[in-house]
Amino acid sequence: MKKRIIIDTDPNIHLRGKDIDDALAILFCIASTELEVEGLTINFGNVKAPVGYQAARDILAAVDADIPIMRGAASPADLGRESEASDFLLRTVGENPGQILLLALAPLTNVATACMLDEGFAAGLKGLVVMGGTLDFWIFKYIGEFNLHQDARAAATVIAQPIPKTLITMDLCSQAVFTQEHLDRIKAAGTEVSGFCAEFIEPWLELNRRIFFRKKGFIPWDVVAASYVVDPSLFQDNACTFNIVEEGFRRGRLIEVKGAKSLQSTNGKRPINMPLKLDSAGFMDLFLERLLSL
Repeated sequence: MKKRIIIDTDPNIHLRGKDIDDALAILFCIASTELEVEGLTINFGNVKAPVGYQAARDILAAVDADIPIMRGAASPADLGRESEASDFLLRTVGENPGQILLLALAPLTNVATACMLDEGFAAGLKGLVVMGGTLDFWIFKYIGEFNLHQDARAAATVIAQPIPKTLITMDLCSQAVFTQEHLDRIKAAGTEVSGFCAEFIEPWLELNRRIFFRKKGFIPWDVVAASYVVDPSLFQDNACTFNIVEEGFRRGRLIEVKGAKSLQSTNGKRPINMPLKLDSAGFMDLFLERLLSL
């Protein structure tokens, strides 16, 4: 039986200098026969919400996918405010209790809003996979990873929900790097979809190699999170307990719960699965196989 998922996302394929990992994650999920994508809910974050909405439309059009796209939060000020996205989340999960898995790839404003509007929403989910947070990755260990930093109040609300949830951190994602070799394999496929992918992958790869912190290529953050939904055997699961800094410059930082011996222990307050190790070779093989199957 296919896993039914909703993807909450802030995709980009149009603006140079903005990450493309959401777009690749959406394509990966569509290509994965294990999944049934019920809809996309758009959040601000990597790009402004209207840009993300248009990118989502263009991504689905490229693979001729008929999947609902719902507009959501435009800023943290929309936390708690009803939107197309929150309505869709509440309605879909409410009508299918225990059947929908939510893959959250953006700041968590849409997801937290659904939790705030209906206390039963989180309990109705089959599970939640979030791309966000870091323990020790570069400067983000001090200021908070991007998704959690953008709306830390929303992140704290979501992480506190008493449901099965997995946090895919920057530390974990950084174990996989998309290189020129991978792009060459996509180009060699010679299909319409591979050409579409190569068109937005190539400038992002070049930017990362020349300017950003990864000289060999870029990290496909959100695809790693999506791959956990498809094949969790690629990951080494790990129970953690932490709080999230909600205010100030360091908002979004993960902080060990006082009294817990380590982030690898659980005192029952806010347990979450935070995998520490990824089979990076297996992941990249799966990623390229699915992308090239489109």
